[in-house]
Amino acid sequence: MGKLHQMCCVVGVVGILLVSPDAMSQNHEEDAAQSLGPGLQRLADLAVTDLATNLNVDEEIIEVVEAQFVTWRDSSAGCPRPGMQYLQALTNGARILLRVNGTMYPYHSSGNRPPFYCAKPSSIEPLPYSHGEA
Repeated sequence: MGKLHQMCCVVGVVGILLVSPDAMSQNHEEDAAQSLGPGLQRLADLAVTDLATNLNVDEEIIEVVEAQFVTWRDSSAGCPRPGMQYLQALTNGARILLRVNGTMYPYHSSGNRPPFYCAKPSSIEPLPYSHGEA
């Protein structure tokens, strides 16, 4: 089996978006955190832990502003690096936006890749999460 075939087949994250933008307002922060499904909550928790470690802050001060499953338009997971080429295939993943002291920190994930900080997200919006229906 070639590398291209292997890469094409290792994409996908299963889950549903249960968080509306309105639910993520400061007044409903606790309710919104409880409304994430278990898969999305796990990814958000991983992102919070990573950011807390990198900033050397307590996890409690990190706010999850947005967390949703998305379909990235290529294998860069919405975070292309200059000079790199990416497989042009729809790739399921997640986009998580964290806030610490007024500064936003975008985290992306795809396939089996855990959430990672994306300093320069693509300006091209991902597609809504797709279960692969035709």
